[in-house]
Amino acid sequence: IEYNAMLNAVPFTPEEIDSYLWMIVLSIDFRSYHTVTHTLLTSHISIIMAELLHYSKKEIETIKIATLLHDIGKSGIPIEILEAPRRLTDYEMRTVRRHVNMTEHILDGNIDRQVSDIAIHHHEKLNGSGYPYQLTKEILNQQEAIVAVADILSALVAKRSYKDAWPKEKTIGVLKEMVDTGELDPKAVAIAVEHYDMIIARVSDAGKATTRRYQKIMNEYDDLLERIQRSNAPLITSKLGELNRI
Repeated sequence: IEYNAMLNAVPFTPEEIDSYLWMIVLSIDFRSYHTVTHTLLTSHISIIMAELLHYSKKEIETIKIATLLHDIGKSGIPIEILEAPRRLTDYEMRTVRRHVNMTEHILDGNIDRQVSDIAIHHHEKLNGSGYPYQLTKEILNQQEAIVAVADILSALVAKRSYKDAWPKEKTIGVLKEMVDTGELDPKAVAIAVEHYDMIIARVSDAGKATTRRYQKIMNEYDDLLERIQRSNAPLITSKLGELNRI
């Protein structure tokens, strides 16, 4: 109670909030480089799309916070599944999908409801075929629709452990097909397609910055681990994956 009262009483600056969110993203996603890059790409794409749609600064800030936290539930997914260099099994896919429920559990009651809804609805589809709640366009709002498109676009254009980055024509084709099947919002997809080259150029620059920051953390981690090992400290392993399982 005292902690929550303190948080509500202390006026954080936008810069402090931004730094805090970065700390959460990089620390929770530390195990998986691909998760880090996906989170940041989704956030940047969502922000650019919101700007193109002339959203207010407050609305854009809401989207920014929601997208930085949208995959926080992946902290509860085994790293060997997140980094699997192959197509996932049905069981593994069901496990991955649980990250949305974990995200909801983590955020519930701890953050503004609008931010939370955007974060936990990023896999919902307008025709009710998404998850985890099979919501439809009558319930989902435009901000949630933007993030849903950005999440898919981010996944398609990024290189992952199991695939290469998709080319422009193939990516746009998938987005348009999902509009035709009633899954994605036509207005959001139209903005993404019309400004595709600009969006990809901007997120590419952001991705390079993220890579540098992430690599710096990894180098510091490796250096610290090496020094600990030289001191013969117990229960220390040389492999990050094994450390995560501990």
